[in-house]
Amino acid sequence: LSQGYLPTLLNAVINSPYGRKWVKAVVTQQVGQANVNGTKLQALAVPVPPIAEQQRIVAEIERCLSIVLRVEVQLEANMKRAKRFREALLAATFDGGTGDA
Repeated sequence: LSQGYLPTLLNAVINSPYGRKWVKAVVTQQVGQANVNGTKLQALAVPVPPIAEQQRIVAEIERCLSIVLRVEVQLEANMKRAKRFREALLAATFDGGTGDA
């Protein structure tokens, strides 16, 4: 790639379904370790938009990832809340709601 390519964008391309499919097709196994050498990696066709467009794409990727992180945090909090609710419900069901086992 030319020097005018953002590493974050290349990372996104390689980790996209397209990139993962390509890597899967060219990967070799050596001592149980997956490997894609530099020569093969150079053959990966990647889009090369102007740097300003790359920056916009990366900014959108980062915006979307921040949303995903916020949703994951909220989901984890909701899962903990649901677990506590379930435990409280089971306790109330089996001890008659008095708090005594």
